[in-house]
Amino acid sequence: MDPITVAIVAALLSAFTDSGVEEAYRELKGVLKRSFRAKLLAAIEDLEAQPYSTVRRLAVAQELESFRSIDIDDVLRAGQALMESILRQLNRYLQYQQYQYSSQQQQQQQQQQQQQQQQQQQQQQRRFDPESLSSWLGQHPDEVSVLRELPSRIRAYSDLAPNTAAITTVRGIGIGQSAAISRIPMDALPSGNLSSSTAPPHSVPTKVECRFYASMNDEVVVRRVTTVEVVVSREDLGIAEGPGTNVRSGEVDPSHKLILQLIPKTLFETVNESRGEFDPPTPGQPLHAYFDVRPTEQGDGELWVMAWQQGQTPLLTLILKPKIVGSLGTQAHRIAVNTAAELPPVTASLHQLRIVEQSHGGGENSYLYTLDCGDLGILDIFESRRFVGDRTAYVNNLYQQIESRWISTGRDAVAFNEDLRGYGAQLFEELFPENLQQILWDNRDRISSILVISTEPFIPWEIVHLKQPNQPLSDDGRFFGQIGLVRWLYGTRPPEVLRVAQGRARFIVPDYPHPDWKLPQAQREVPFLKERFGATAVVPEKTQVRKLLAHGDAFDLLHFAGHGTAEQGNIANARIMLQGRIEGSNFVTDWFDATAVRMYARFGVSRPIVLLNACQIGRVGYQLTGIGGFAKAFLERGAGVFVGSLWSVGDYPARTFTEAWYDALLSGSPLSEATILAREQARRAHDATWLAYVVYGHPHAKLAPLSS
Repeated sequence: MDPITVAIVAALLSAFTDSGVEEAYRELKGVLKRSFRAKLLAAIEDLEAQPYSTVRRLAVAQELESFRSIDIDDVLRAGQALMESILRQLNRYLQYQQYQYSSQQQQQQQQQQQQQQQQQQQQQQRRFDPESLSSWLGQHPDEVSVLRELPSRIRAYSDLAPNTAAITTVRGIGIGQSAAISRIPMDALPSGNLSSSTAPPHSVPTKVECRFYASMNDEVVVRRVTTVEVVVSREDLGIAEGPGTNVRSGEVDPSHKLILQLIPKTLFETVNESRGEFDPPTPGQPLHAYFDVRPTEQGDGELWVMAWQQGQTPLLTLILKPKIVGSLGTQAHRIAVNTAAELPPVTASLHQLRIVEQSHGGGENSYLYTLDCGDLGILDIFESRRFVGDRTAYVNNLYQQIESRWISTGRDAVAFNEDLRGYGAQLFEELFPENLQQILWDNRDRISSILVISTEPFIPWEIVHLKQPNQPLSDDGRFFGQIGLVRWLYGTRPPEVLRVAQGRARFIVPDYPHPDWKLPQAQREVPFLKERFGATAVVPEKTQVRKLLAHGDAFDLLHFAGHGTAEQGNIANARIMLQGRIEGSNFVTDWFDATAVRMYARFGVSRPIVLLNACQIGRVGYQLTGIGGFAKAFLERGAGVFVGSLWSVGDYPARTFTEAWYDALLSGSPLSEATILAREQARRAHDATWLAYVVYGHPHAKLAPLSS
């Protein structure tokens, strides 16, 4: 906190108390600590010892005991009204002062501000230490004099200055952190009285390890506001954790702001602001941030606290899962976590679209988007409109519409592509709020290598088609899949370097014994894999595949070409068809599903590439491959890249995409660029599956030269 801010804060409290500046500052600190709902009752009990406190003045003629019967929300609303009144008076006073200075004086003040800003930059945004307030005051007698005069000036001018807009309140601010008050003209202060001393610059380490904690009551009451506390510390604070949580650390750059964002994942809504920017913690001074939420419905709730920094450096996500009840039968306990789904470390120029599915209760769902494009100056949060209905049914309906379009076009790839444009534009309008539509459209030529980090693996984001909001399709629109979209899921980190050593590329290509199931085109993928990677075959039997996955670090590349499908109405239950056998006149099929991957696979440090090229034969239209279940299973077990198709058409495997994709990686292209090249080559070859392929991985990941 800089000296000017200290002066304003101290003056505010001096104007409403009879105590001195130091006492006023301590009172402000105490009010901030006690103002959150979880500690409000304790603050009320302290009122007896603080007869002149600002909170006590709210009661006016009421006795202390009557305070206890007042609804907590009423007390907080009154407290908020008081603070807004204080800020309005300060703003009016500063506006009035601004009118008293000539333009020449204002210019001088602006020059002085620029000098002060340069000094602050040289000090590398050093935070003001509250404990050194008395020492600072002793070294700045002029500032103390100004502080003593400000209260009377505020009172004198509060009724004379013109009205101004209400001040924006700042939420999510932690104790000991600096916060800017919106729209207060600092150049209106008298010049020459509030200068800050210059301290010599000090070295700042590139990154420091911090502990992240999030906590709240393990049981909360529906519709009653509760508080989530987030603590970031350079030291291990020994905060009690909930069952099954692990201690984790995150590397923080102390020269960048730390951004904390609260996401109401399930059965919660935010109250006031849900995101704040903070100075990173210093040794011995943890960062405390508080966010207010309201449970919307009884059940199992879920909240996420995401942490990242400026410069495109995502850190981690803290997850809380409290129980939402109608009333508290016994005293609730705090639950705490300090580890959860990690976000991938990414480079500064990467464009990210983070998508979180939200459940609001009553069958209502929505999507929360965070668009983060640092080089374009874009960092904002958007929420889709709410839609009612079963999520699984909605996703299944999406693919049923795709299937009907393929059938209606008579398997004409060009006509099918035009239908996909219309369908993708419909998804754009249904799933994206209009303000986000406009930003994406305006920057369609500048957004590239976009990484979609999503909790929803089944929505076909690749076929979402950008267009001008509220306008028909135009020739300059494009699919998400054409601007380098690749995906990742919350929970693991993708590698930036991919490796395929000689002899560590494997393929599973069944030669189905029953003539109705044969896939002659799939067999043609084998020579390509042998030539490019020296790949070797895996016996296409369940036992052998299970052994391969369970061996640990047994391969760097795994390629499957064969049949794949999902149960009707459950695309998450993905299955691939292995070789099977003939018994008499019967063909006994052999299936391998995503559950088996989750149960047996362990990849260790290899972080392999996994590609599932699943298709069907002799069917009208196609059936879903349901790779969403496989994607999650392989990535959770440590795969570095996963590629699969959301649908397939006929008996011809989409070799154009996969072979072009492999060749682009081998030539040194990063993952997103290789995906763009492969999709475009498949499109020009009139391959109807050119948008069906989804790629999970780091957009900038490159394949290292093949080694022995």
